[in-house]
Amino acid sequence: GVAVAGAVGPRLAANPDRAGAGDLLSRGLRFGAVVYLPLAAVLAVISPTLVPGLLGEDFADGGYVLAALAPYIALLGVAPVLSSAIDYLGVGRIRKWLAFGALAINVVLDLILIPPFGVIGPAIATNVAAISYVAGMFWVGARELDLDFRSLWRSAVRALAAAALGAGAALVALAVWPDPGLAASLLAGTLGLALSALVLWALHELPTSAAREMLAFAGGRRVAR
Repeated sequence: GVAVAGAVGPRLAANPDRAGAGDLLSRGLRFGAVVYLPLAAVLAVISPTLVPGLLGEDFADGGYVLAALAPYIALLGVAPVLSSAIDYLGVGRIRKWLAFGALAINVVLDLILIPPFGVIGPAIATNVAAISYVAGMFWVGARELDLDFRSLWRSAVRALAAAALGAGAALVALAVWPDPGLAASLLAGTLGLALSALVLWALHELPTSAAREMLAFAGGRRVAR
């Protein structure tokens, strides 16, 4: 997400064409979605066994918290892209108010959800706050540019399908393993991500030449700095 954001933002500032800039931002968002949605889904499945396998049984609850944060992790693919785009479009001030609103939602939901749900409560609150923040930034981006909503929805649906299949494969792998632990979690995660990648490749949603060009551009900017 951050690498793509570093490429999308400067190009938006240099592109005076509203439709062309909207297409560029749409491609960046699509790329973030197809990468992070399957990653978040597979991680949600393997986290309850991966975390205790890495850190010990004393941290077993952390695995469930990490699994509950799957929506937040998925949003990491698009949030930096939107944030960078808003800044380079010259309307970055509005992010302050969006952030205040998300913070307020987070605090209120923490107070409501911690008593009944314990450590899972803040994870749920974080998800809702992050969704509201990203939705607000998306609204600003859609107001400023002509986004390609058709391609965005298509990529989102395909990424969700790949994520569901990958998560299902990881779940089956853990279910058939006699004693799921670190090795089983890593194997299940690898299998799930591989299946997701295969599905995305079959649906023509793996990084295109344009996405690779953006990543190369972002890498070149970091080297130049």
